[in-house]
Amino acid sequence: MKSGTVEKWLRRCILVYPVLLPAALYVTWLIAGLSLGRWPRPSIDDPDSINMVVSCARSFVLFFLVMVGLPTYAVLAVFSLGWGLLRCILKRPHGMRLAVCAFLSMVLLVVAIRFVYWDPLSVFNWFLD
Repeated sequence: MKSGTVEKWLRRCILVYPVLLPAALYVTWLIAGLSLGRWPRPSIDDPDSINMVVSCARSFVLFFLVMVGLPTYAVLAVFSLGWGLLRCILKRPHGMRLAVCAFLSMVLLVVAIRFVYWDPLSVFNWFLD
């Protein structure tokens, strides 16, 4: 693999994850809403007792996106930031682009976490129910 290909892959991965995390919560909530015929409510509609599809979607989000994805994202983002800054210091091409992309993805993750905690539709409360 060429260096540019690895950098493109890193940039795409670290920029997609902060958007994917809240989107997956809302997709699970949407699947539950379609299964119930109404929007699920916290403390009333348990995500694991609605049906198998909702339970599988919730398990996917918890295991792959939170337990595996978050540590992987953290390592890739910090590595990309360091690698981009090092390439920038050594005056190599595209170092600043990678560093800015890593920093932007970290800011996006903070915004995504704030959005999840803001929870305008109580999706996060329902998800953790």
